Order: sequence, then C-alpha cells, then structure tokens
Amino acid sequence: MGERYISVVLVVLLLFSTAAVLGAGEAPNINVKKMNLAFSTPEITYKDNFIQLSVEGTTTTTHTDGAPMLPVNKVVYEFPMGTTISSVKLVHSPAATMKLPMKIIPSPTPVPLNEEGASSATPMDEKIYNSAVYYPENWFTYKVRVGLNANNERTAFLVVDIYPIRYSPMNDEIQYITDGTLEVNYKEPSTNAFSKSDYDLLIISASSYMDEMQRLADHKESHGIRTKLVSVDDISGTGRDKQEQIKYYIKNAIENWNIKYVLLVGGYRSFFGLDKPELQLPLRYVHLNDGAEDGFVSDLYYSDIYYYDPSSGYAFDDWDSNGNGRFGEWDWYGYDDIDLVPDVHLGRLACRTVKEAKIMVDKIINYESTYSANADWFKKMVAFTGDDFQDQTMLDIQWDVNAVPDGEYTIHAQTTNCDNVKGPVHEVHVTVDHAATSSVTFSETDHLITGRQYPADPVACITVPSEGDVLGNTDVSDPSPAAAYDGDRWTPIQYEGGVLHIMGKAYDPQPQADNHPNGPYTTIEVWITNSVGQTVFGPVDVDSELWFEGEWETEKALDYMPNDFEKVRMWTSNGMFHGSASDPVDGIECVLNQLNDGAGFVYFAGHANPMTWADHYPGIPGGRENSDVAGLYQLNFHLTKPYLPLNTLSNGDKLPVVALSGCHPSAIDCSLMKLLVDPFNSMYTAKSGIWAPECLSWWLTRVENGGSIATLGPTGLGYGMMGEFCTEGVGGWMWPEFFRQYSEEGKDILGEAWTQTLVNYIDEFGPTLDMTDVKTVEEMVLLGDPTLKIGGYSSTFNNGDFSSSDEIKMEVAPGPVLTSRTSFTSDAYSAGNNYQVTTSPLVDKSPVSFMSNGNGAFVVGYTREEQSHSGIVYQDGFAVSDGGVLWKNLLMRNGNDEIVHQHLSYAGTGKYAAGTHYLGIGSNFDIILMHDMTNENSWEVLSYYFPSGAIFDIGRNGCAIGADYFHGGLQYIYAFTIDTSPEYGSLSQVPMFSGSSSNWVSWFPSLENAYNIQMATDYTTHNVLLAFEHSTG
Repeated sequence: MGERYISVVLVVLLLFSTAAVLGAGEAPNINVKKMNLAFSTPEITYKDNFIQLSVEGTTTTTHTDGAPMLPVNKVVYEFPMGTTISSVKLVHSPAATMKLPMKIIPSPTPVPLNEEGASSATPMDEKIYNSAVYYPENWFTYKVRVGLNANNERTAFLVVDIYPIRYSPMNDEIQYITDGTLEVNYKEPSTNAFSKSDYDLLIISASSYMDEMQRLADHKESHGIRTKLVSVDDISGTGRDKQEQIKYYIKNAIENWNIKYVLLVGGYRSFFGLDKPELQLPLRYVHLNDGAEDGFVSDLYYSDIYYYDPSSGYAFDDWDSNGNGRFGEWDWYGYDDIDLVPDVHLGRLACRTVKEAKIMVDKIINYESTYSANADWFKKMVAFTGDDFQDQTMLDIQWDVNAVPDGEYTIHAQTTNCDNVKGPVHEVHVTVDHAATSSVTFSETDHLITGRQYPADPVACITVPSEGDVLGNTDVSDPSPAAAYDGDRWTPIQYEGGVLHIMGKAYDPQPQADNHPNGPYTTIEVWITNSVGQTVFGPVDVDSELWFEGEWETEKALDYMPNDFEKVRMWTSNGMFHGSASDPVDGIECVLNQLNDGAGFVYFAGHANPMTWADHYPGIPGGRENSDVAGLYQLNFHLTKPYLPLNTLSNGDKLPVVALSGCHPSAIDCSLMKLLVDPFNSMYTAKSGIWAPECLSWWLTRVENGGSIATLGPTGLGYGMMGEFCTEGVGGWMWPEFFRQYSEEGKDILGEAWTQTLVNYIDEFGPTLDMTDVKTVEEMVLLGDPTLKIGGYSSTFNNGDFSSSDEIKMEVAPGPVLTSRTSFTSDAYSAGNNYQVTTSPLVDKSPVSFMSNGNGAFVVGYTREEQSHSGIVYQDGFAVSDGGVLWKNLLMRNGNDEIVHQHLSYAGTGKYAAGTHYLGIGSNFDIILMHDMTNENSWEVLSYYFPSGAIFDIGRNGCAIGADYFHGGLQYIYAFTIDTSPEYGSLSQVPMFSGSSSNWVSWFPSLENAYNIQMATDYTTHNVLLAFEHSTG
C-alpha cells in the first residue's frame, strides 16, 4: 500500500460510513463519519492569455476576487442545531506536480451596478501571483454556521471546500492529489431545544400601525399561521440600543415559542425625514466599507440571531464580535465575524404613514384570499433588462504610419456575426502629416449607426482615432479617455513612435441568451485605403466578444420557471424595452404598460439608484449618456405629466413579486432631509439619490391600486459580473436562484424562498466569504410579508359546488404543522426474497394500495393482523417488488396501532412518489415521500400535527392521498375522516382534506359517518378527484 498523508483541521463533517466512537470515559454520542474522494488528473484549457484547470470529482471553483480560479469539491452537511464538531482528518495520496505553460486565470471581480466605471475584468491579486507559496494554503477549508434549512429546521451547516489542486504562481507549478478520505468527529445534541411551538409569525410594529397589524394577524390566524403581535414600544430589557433589544426579543421568541417568521413594520423616520418614533422601526447600519460607501442598512441583522459556538453549538450573534460598538465591521477600524445565515424568515413593511400600513394590509389580505396560481396573469414572468457593462474586448490593431506618405486616409471596419451576416461598413477619415502636431481622440458614434432601433445588423465602430484626427510627429497617450465607459479596458488612446493603435467596438445587437448562444462572438475586419482608394493596410480580422449581461441573468431565471408560464423578455436587444418617440432613453411607458397587465413575477436586472432603475441598449452605443434607458423612476424630471409615474400603476389585484437589482433601489433610509443635511453625498457620491422621499422598491410596493405585492433588492451598492461570468456570482447568481426556489424547489411561501436563496448563496461562495459576497448577503431586504403565500391560498372545492343542498356545508379550519422531517427507518421482515404479503392466517387487510413506477417496479401499502405476546396487533408498512406477488423486501412501521392505513400515489414517470401512513390515534399523522419508490433509504417521513379546534381526532374510516408534480416540486393532497369537536355536535366522522403547498384544512361538518374515501390526481391537468360515501348515500 502506498504512502498516505494526513491533514488535520478542527472541523469538517462528511457523510457515509457512520460509526459511533466509544472509549474510556467518552459519551456514547460521539460519532465519526468518513467520505472517500476521487479526483482525475487536471486537464488544461486555454482562455485568452490564461489557462483554466478542470478536475473530475469537483463541483465548482474558488471565488476569491483576483485569486487563481481553481477546481473545488464543495460539500455541505446539515446537523441538528446544537451539534458540535470537534476534529477532522484528510488522508490523501502523495501529491504529484505538474508544470504549467502560463498563469491560471484569476477569478472575476464584481462590478458595482451604479454610474461609476468598472475596474479591469480580470484583475490579478499581485500578492498571490508574485508568490511561490502554494495557494490555497491547505487542501481544504471549512466553516460552521447555524440557521434555518430548506425544511424549515434549525440546523448547523458545515460547508467544506476541498482543493485537489494547489498552485505556486511564481513557479508556474501545481500540486494535485487524486484520492483521499475525510474523517470527522462530531456530537449531536441529546435534546431538541426548539421543540415547543406556540407561534409561527411574530409581527413587531411601530405603535401607530397596531390596529392595522391586528387585522393582518387575524387574517394570518385564519390560515393557520399562529401570530404574535407586539409593539416596538413594549420591547425593552437586554440590549445596548433599541435595535439590539428587538433582536434579543426575537431570540426569546425563538426559544420560547419557536417562531419561524418575523415581520417588521415601520420605516425610516417620516415621509419628510422627521423623527417620529411612533411611525418608525429602527434600522441597523453596518460598517462594511467597500471603498465606494462606508456602510448601509441591513435587515439581515434582525434575522441572523445565532452563530456557531464550538462548545455549546450556538450562541447569540450581536454582530459585534470585537466588542467595539460598531456593528458588522469590515473596514480600517476592525472586523466582525458574522454568521449570516437567517434564523427566521424576515420581511419588512417600511411604512411611514398609517395609510401605507392600511394599503399593505389590504393588499396582502386580498392577494392571499384569492387563489391566482392558475390564473393566466399570474402564470407570467416579465424580465426587464439590457446590457449591464461595457465588456468589449480590446481590438488593438496596430498601424505603422511611418510606412505611408502624408495624405488623407480612410479606416474601414465591418463586423460579421456568427451567422455570417455582415453589418454596415464604418469609416473614419484621418490625415497623415509627418510634420504636424498629432491630434488623436476618442469618439463613440454607434448609436447613430443603429439609430437605437433593435434588433439591428452587426455593428463595427472605430473609437480611436476619430473623424478628422491628425497623425503627426508627436506621441499621444490617454489610458482611459474621460468620455469612454471603462475606457481603460477596451479603448485607450495610444499613438507612439508613429504607430497608431486602432480601437473600436464590434458586436451583434440582437438577443443573445434566447437560443443564440454564440451571440457574444463576432469578427471585425479592418482595412485602410488612401485618397485614391488603394488599400495600404490590411485587411486584418480580429475576433471580438461582448456580452449583454442582463439578458443572460434574466434568461437563467426564466429558464427555471415552469413550462406553462408565459415568459416575457422585455430586452433592449429585441426592441421590447426601449425609449419613447420623443426621448429614446425614457422607457418608463413600456414598463408601466407591462406592469399594468399584471404578472406573477417581475425581474428588473440592471442599474439603479434610490430613485431610478435603468439599463443600456445593446453594446452601450454612444456611451452611457446615449444608451441608458430609464425603466422606473419616482419623479418625472422631464416636467411632463404624470409627475409621479409609479402612482399611475393600475394593475389592481394582479400583483407581482418583484426582484429589483442595481444600487440602492431598496435603500429604506431615504429621506428628503438628507438633501438639506448632506447635499454633496446625497447627490454626487455612491449614495446619489438617497434624498428621495422613499426608495424605489418601497414606493413600488406600497402603490395603492397596483404595483407589487413584495419587492426584493439591495439597500446599498449592488454588484454584477462582467461578460461570460455574469451569472457566476453576486446578483447574477442570487436572483435566478430566488426564482429557482419557487419553481423547482416548490417554495411558495415568500420568506422561505428568500431565506433559502441566501443560505444557498452563503454555501456556494463560502466557506469564508469575501467582502463583496458578505455585502451582497447583508444588503438584501425583503419589503413584504415573509409568510406570503405566493399565488394565494387555494381551496380544492368552491362552496358554490354544494349549493344544491342546504345540509351540506364546507368549512375551513387551521392547518397542520410540520413537526419533523426525518429519514425513513424500518425493520425489514425476515422473510427473504420470497415473502407473499397476503399469507396472514389472521384477518388480512392487505394490500390497501398498490403502485407502479412505470419501469417494472412496484410497491404495496398493507395492513395485516399479527399475533404478539400481548395479543393481536396490526402490522403496517410497505413492500417493494420487481413485479408479481413476491416481494423482495417487507418494511414495517409502528405495528401497534388500532387501525392504520397505507395509501400510495405517484406523480408521473420519473417523478417522486408519495406514500401515506396515517396513525389512528390523536391528531398526528405522517406523510412518507418516496424519492425513489424502490429504495427505502431515500424515503423521508414528514410528521404533522393538527392544532386544537374543530379537529378532535383523526378518523378511522378512510384515508387517501393524491400526488402531483406542480411548479417543479412534489405537491400532495391528502384526505381522511376526522372526528369533530363537541361544539359541532356529536363526535361524528366527517371528510376533510388538505395539501402540502397550503396551510388550510377544508372539511364537511354536515357529512356524518363518512367512509371509503378515494382520490386520484391527473398530473397533466393538475385536477384532483375526491369521492367518499356517507350516511345520506
């Protein structure tokens, strides 16, 4: 056996091969877990002047800005909150070495989505690249955080990044490993500290809004969301200021009531910036200085309650780890280590008046009370965007002017796209005068070439030199022309020693991301003729690359949405998002028209400030001044009506959930007063527009007769990635992930979809996040209700369906609470592979339900009587077969109940199965999800509890389940009889039903003694058929 090497770090957890480790004096719950790793030999590909390395067995790459981009195997493990991790070992093969022909490409650096220019697209961390020390320092890194997971459980997350390659840049050499084993010791808590569950939602409101919030609380209670309402004025006690007192109150609410959702109600001061505590809920500013702004508001402060503590498992996170009274520090004064993962789903209604509070409560109640998830207007997503950044590659075609005589010359350029379509020829006329002083300038006239009408033919535009320039005997150099957007990257002025560096643009202004993957790539041909038409230079062909970032970001989000959604691409490149006839950069009319039509979701990907959202025409023609199309703004500075365009929105109840990217669109600390107190920073810095009376996101949300139902966006500078990396980090990664949570993960509770988006971002770009990633997480705010049921609450039946009989009535009761989600455990019956379910000598009630996956495998749900030492008991469970009546495995669960039922439903070929196991006592029951119906190791048990009230007991005379694959995730509806409470008369059994995507229970108190419930689903139409018998026949 070859030599092995061991790395030891204090925390890493790996699954598989679990074993308990017991030694002298050790507790029996110290566990060891191991994982085997295998990696291929690195493969090299070439990109520009760099190389990229790929390794099979890895899942992502490193993300540190400007550092070498290396393959990573990322593993995320989840444990019950309170778990402590003690140690980890990595035993790996001897490291081999490989010489590299050039430098490894650096990870891209995010760019602010504001009016400022961007830095180089691929800046290199000189400290790393000029060092011979291997990077990363260790073969893996880790971080433990705590918060809510995708199943709404309080969880300890361990994120591990394993690096099969380490790189010595100065030596152009890598070390790599091909296999290894990771081993970790950990200890889970002996008890669940968060098992008590008195409330679901905590509303903390400024005092002036309490009456309106009581209406909201009553509405939430009617949908089974147990709600606690408290005034900010009633919160005191532990804490250095009101913000910390509120955070401690949330902590106590978690520990005493196990709340999962928090709604903050109140904004920043009054509409005019006056200090009125009765209207306010205090903001927490964090001191993260990214070089452009020294801080911003973070509502994550109120949702990130705990951090991982290696001794106790978790502890209160005050966001002031260095204890100097400055929260969320990352600047010259200090650094605070913050957990970041939300411990509650949190949103804010940033109301500044009682009227705004009333508007929002009315909107939420009306939205949730109307089931719209199948409505045409709801099943539509609209994406507004254009071209985010000037990422034009540098052409740099060099013409030696010394080789030609004085005279007039014409520089010609023409671009050909990937479909071999040629665009118009662009010409620039220059004078060569070897005795004259040179005049070489920058100009950008491609907006005149296209007329800003899109889509258009391929564009070629010479930017250096300009029309009429003189190429003489003096040098001219300007590394970044003032009029050029990010000019240092693509169009410096350089005429030295008689050699002219020709710069320009080449791109194809038509949609790229929508079925045109080669759209960013074109070829420009340049040649030069003299005054009589003779070619004196060229032709020279240069490949060009230019990406319309916003298109790729929105297309990624649209791709995630369900296939039955209408997907409206309001892009500048397809001519859908454009200016008006009188002003080609004023596009608000087409935006308002789309919003007024209604949509379930809207995504604005582009640039912003607190007052305005905009993006560019493709290629950013003529620079930002000529291409920046405004889509949303609060105030009409054109002095034409309407002066407040957002107030004209009239989409009524057709309210979208809106993602609004850019810089400061959700800056809830806006105030007119700031213009008087600090006019310079309010108008001329990164916080330009902060003097608006309200931020753009909140204004859009609180519009009375339309707007949005909720808006998400950053309170500070938002960030994007240039070019091909546009969906690989910051906002371009986060926003599509939010829409994926809804469509593919089935997260139709707004706060849960948003929290999981943040958790996944932290996991993906961890274990240790850099400054920009930390800011991206901290600055995002949900302006809306975190318990919002996206699409509204549904009811399988309409009361009108039963109007023919006055005796039949359907009512709605509080829904069930998911109390646990665990792996399926069972004891296999020792009957080998030849056991027949129906051989019981006693009363046999099997099989109850039978299901095939369409691929030759079957599963049966059964109940059967068994003789035990205490008498006859009912055994219940599932049996798995490859066909026929001989079952290869018989699985039993809870064989001690009076009567139990197993019913099965399948959601379509290749989809999940759903199995039910209802207990016949109390108001508890289980749902079993069979991710692979033939592999019980993949099954999960969801345990539900019904609150007290109308439902007295789960009935014993029938149950059924129907499964459906809807919105990209498994949905199920279950039906069974219930015993009603005495207030409804005798303890009669009546039918009821509920569903996984809702928190309602519909039941029929008039249908006594119901039995034989049957149900089926059609997963092509999403229809459910429910049938049962009752005493009336």
